[in-house]
Amino acid sequence: MSEQPLHNHWSDLYQRRWLVLFTMIVASLVAYLFSTSVAPVYQAKTTFFLSSAQPAPQFVAQTPDAAPRPLLPIADEKTAALDVGILRGRVLIERLSDQVGMAPEALAKAMVVTVSGEFMIDVFLRDRDPERAAEIANAVPDAYAAFHERSMRERAEVVADAISASLEKLEAEREALLIQLQNTRRESVSTADLSALAALQMRREAALIEREGLDAQINREEARRQSLANTLESEAELYRAGQTMETTRTADEMLTALLELRVQLASEGSAPNSPRVRRIQEQVDELERQMDIERAKIGSAVAKSFGSMHEELRLQHALSVASQAGLRAARSAADSRLTEETVRFTEALAAVTNSDQIATRLAALVTQIDTARTNLDAARIQAANVKAPLVVVEAAAVPTRPAFPLPILNAIVAALTALMLGSYFALLLAHNDRVGTRSRLRATQIPLLDDNDLSVLNPAAIKGEI
Repeated sequence: MSEQPLHNHWSDLYQRRWLVLFTMIVASLVAYLFSTSVAPVYQAKTTFFLSSAQPAPQFVAQTPDAAPRPLLPIADEKTAALDVGILRGRVLIERLSDQVGMAPEALAKAMVVTVSGEFMIDVFLRDRDPERAAEIANAVPDAYAAFHERSMRERAEVVADAISASLEKLEAEREALLIQLQNTRRESVSTADLSALAALQMRREAALIEREGLDAQINREEARRQSLANTLESEAELYRAGQTMETTRTADEMLTALLELRVQLASEGSAPNSPRVRRIQEQVDELERQMDIERAKIGSAVAKSFGSMHEELRLQHALSVASQAGLRAARSAADSRLTEETVRFTEALAAVTNSDQIATRLAALVTQIDTARTNLDAARIQAANVKAPLVVVEAAAVPTRPAFPLPILNAIVAALTALMLGSYFALLLAHNDRVGTRSRLRATQIPLLDDNDLSVLNPAAIKGEI
């Protein structure tokens, strides 16, 4: 099939213009009659937004809550689209349908939710009743706010229940600590306080000072005893060396007898071999030997003559030893007292420490309980007075014109559609005519020369024949 030039198509349309016009008139008339016969549907629109930047009030904080700031829409299309998902969710649709008395499926079809260019939520509601459409559209923001308030209230109640359970445990622990503190003070006989501990500390320090003083006295007395012992040993060396004037009655009598014998020996003259001289000499020798023995006894004897330096030193040494014994006994007693006071102080310190720990824990518990009660009051107030930060920008008004159908618009659209379809149909008919003509031409046998051709080739023959 050969392609036709453009002017042939315009010619075909022009030749069949009445067909195109008839199609347009019929289509627009049918669309208009159908639109007028169908029940009209009205559309109501409401616009709102939910601000997530508004902080929740504390209600019972130590400082008053700041003044509410202006609520602005979320400047993010993806975040704002979350509202669309919630509004189209089954939970909200079912609750809204129960509120307005409409089937959930029908409500989901009648409601259209979009995000505007200002990131606000536009809700379009279509219904055959204009007032009902406006009513349902205006109920959507309230239902959406109630959905969030219910969720916020449930979370606040969960927090309040958790705080309440924790508060009960804290109060039970506080009561147990109070009983433990009372028992501790009762068992320590009222010593579990700082004043009693200070008194015990003073008594312990006094016992410690007393023991330290006794140790110093013992050390001084030991030094004195050691000095006396050394001096006494030096004095004994003098006695052993015979360098003292100390003597005894026996030594004095033997010295007197010795002197008398020597006088007698001197009176005998120079006759050493006489028997008398020998006896006297023997007596002198014996007396000297006995005197040496006596001197040795005096040098090695522990006790010396009364009133001598040795005896005075020995007396001081004995007194020093006795004083040391008394000091050691006193130190033992001081050790016992110090041990007893230390035990009492340790027990009192343990009681005070335990009491202080219990008191510290009680103070911490009181703080925790006060904080928990404040948080519990805040959670309960929030659960009772929580409000979703939702702002209705444009409430739905009762529509005065139906959104569907629009008879004139539908007739115009039908006429334009019929224009395109009619033009196509006219071109199709013209194409079919051309195809039919070509088919008939192909089926007809054409002579080699017709009369016209003969007249052109031989006009005289044609004229003569005529």
